[in-house]
Amino acid sequence: MSLEEMRDEVLVRMLDLGFHRTDIDELAKIKLGFLRRDATQRHGVTRFLPNLDLEGKLGPTDIRKVDLHRQLLLDEWRNYGEYVLFHEYCHCLGFPNHGKEFKRLEIKWTDDSARRRGREFTDYLRNSLANWNWFCPTCQRIHPRRNKSNGRYKCRQCDCILLDVRVEA
Repeated sequence: MSLEEMRDEVLVRMLDLGFHRTDIDELAKIKLGFLRRDATQRHGVTRFLPNLDLEGKLGPTDIRKVDLHRQLLLDEWRNYGEYVLFHEYCHCLGFPNHGKEFKRLEIKWTDDSARRRGREFTDYLRNSLANWNWFCPTCQRIHPRRNKSNGRYKCRQCDCILLDVRVEA
């Protein structure tokens, strides 16, 4: 799936959810792009034009670009990717924060299973990019990371120093 195909599907769904046709037409004009390949915490971001007063009246014409994580285009993450793009489009409609009005719009997305996949996607990204596992010898928890801990970190659960284990390629 391409970004444009995902955009088209999300916009059609937004029309079905009762969003105004003029808003949908403006959202369709927003440039789409990708986050850095090594991003693990962010799944999508709305980039407003520079020097905007984010407290004033905003809309789709105040958006420079919407970026998504490229892994969201994979079939296994498609439903979550559509939700993330919808979430970013809610920001584009003039809601830069996650306030009450933003949540009123966001709750219209009917696929609850997609909305709950954020933690799973973050874990997937961390595991796919990890070079090291920080291992707790006491509770057996594994923490995937890019760098060695070199004995500097302790397990939050049992306060034991974490060991470095190289991830097998």
